[in-house]
Amino acid sequence: KKPNAGLRVATMSARQGAPADVEGLPSVDLHNVHAGSKAMQQLKGFDKDGDNKISADELIDMVDEIGKTEREKREMKEQRDRYRKYSGGAVGIIVLLILSTFAVSLCASELSKETHADHATLTDALGSILGVAEAVAAVPLYVMAAMPMSALARIRALSVSYQDEGQLAQRQMQIMSRVKKGSTVELVDALGYTVRLVGTSQAVLLTPNGTEYDVCEGDASCSSVTVSNDDLQQYEEEALSMWENETATAAVDETGRRLDVAERRRLARRSLWQSGCAVADCNTMANSLIYDDACWVQSDAYKHLYCEHAKLSSPQPIFVQQCAVALEVRNMYCKAFGEFDPPIFQAECFFPLSEYKQNFCEENLRRKFENLGPSFITECASDAEVGEGYCNQWASQIATQSITGFLTCKAYPSFIQTYCEAKAANGAFDDQCASASLIGETYCSQLFLVTNEFYQWCFAHTSYAIAYCTSNPSAMSSEICQNDNRFTLPAGGT
Repeated sequence: KKPNAGLRVATMSARQGAPADVEGLPSVDLHNVHAGSKAMQQLKGFDKDGDNKISADELIDMVDEIGKTEREKREMKEQRDRYRKYSGGAVGIIVLLILSTFAVSLCASELSKETHADHATLTDALGSILGVAEAVAAVPLYVMAAMPMSALARIRALSVSYQDEGQLAQRQMQIMSRVKKGSTVELVDALGYTVRLVGTSQAVLLTPNGTEYDVCEGDASCSSVTVSNDDLQQYEEEALSMWENETATAAVDETGRRLDVAERRRLARRSLWQSGCAVADCNTMANSLIYDDACWVQSDAYKHLYCEHAKLSSPQPIFVQQCAVALEVRNMYCKAFGEFDPPIFQAECFFPLSEYKQNFCEENLRRKFENLGPSFITECASDAEVGEGYCNQWASQIATQSITGFLTCKAYPSFIQTYCEAKAANGAFDDQCASASLIGETYCSQLFLVTNEFYQWCFAHTSYAIAYCTSNPSAMSSEICQNDNRFTLPAGGT
């Protein structure tokens, strides 16, 4: 401690003008230091007056400066250590954020590969319905007769209609248990109500007190998380086959043509209704898409309601012959098939002033222009109201490609003109064009400009004959040109 005290005194004395050589602190003569050495260079930096001596003041300043440098070094090292710790933690956090973002993106990508939107339903890559909460599919009551227990286990709810003292009643049931024995199925809800389906055509509702009601109609809400739409369609086909066997109903019309699935489905529903409800309300049957001859004849309301439900059916409108030909409803009903994407062809809907045929044929042309591969529709071409415009749009393709349609469209003068112009532009001879009274001569003249060839059918037209015979010396000297009395050519073709 004593030298430090002396150092402080010496410093104060030097700054107050005391002699340079303070006691205990002699000056350093730089002449005694090896010139060019590292020590000499460092000491020179503290020789402020340039006298080649390090005085007491200069020596004290040198000591202060060295001490200050050492402290700064220590502080800088500590600061670097702190920064290293902080930066290490920050890097760790950033890495975690990057990894979590990558994981979320990867999950979203994998999920998008396996799910697809189908209207309001999510389906996986195989087409099975995936539930956001729980996906359901409506199943007609008669279909349950063909469903195995594994599929019946997916039925969550059931809606049935039945007759109660002459009035049509309805009950919603949350199914708790299911029993199947042969073609008999029983579904029981939490309150003890039971629906028993015997085959496809007979169903009863049993109440907890033992009362029994004939069921007129029913639909089940079937969870489709594991039962695909294809499975449900298969069960329905099997149920319809069971219905045919049970009722001995031949699924053919009066011409012997087998009825389609939609028609057999309606008949199966109607069979259940007739077995359970002797008295039927026409509007109720229309809402359930059950066709009844008496209701169709007697009730216009039934007719409109039935056809309205048929056209709004999902996934696409159901075709019903009676709706397509009934004057009161056919325009409203058929229009749905023309507005469907893509439009559905129905020949019965090509009646006068039909909005359907206008929409259908225009959409067919639009898809042709966009190269979506539509086919030539004979009904559009032959229709008195839309046929000529439709044929004109197909004329160039009919003329240049192997597309049928000429025989249907040739009755329209504007079509023949467009068709023959396309033929001539492509250098294609067509006897129908060459012999056409209104445009034959124009066609042959245009064709000759493209091919410069002789066509017997065209030689009947004067302008073509003159053009051909004057085109070159060999043609001019040909016998057919020399003997033609419509014009005079120099003898010998000169």
